Amino acid sequence: MLATLWAPGKLNVMAGESEARAAEGGAVTLLEWGRRLAGVQVDLAAADGTLVADLLDDAWTRRAPARLRRDRP
Repeated sequence: MLATLWAPGKLNVMAGESEARAAEGGAVTLLEWGRRLAGVQVDLAAADGTLVADLLDDAWTRRAPARLRRDRP
């Protein structure tokens, strides 16, 4: 799973820890699952589209099969 639309206007993205911490603030809050940092929650109404795309790209890069990552343009 890369991302979920948790509630209307709230997107949970399973970004890596360093990317999550770098994006934190404004429209982005850290998303914890138990005691583990699982990614970020993005307020889509307040978020910049480029930021959302970057977070989704990071999540895809972390979770996609190696074959797909190698073949990526």
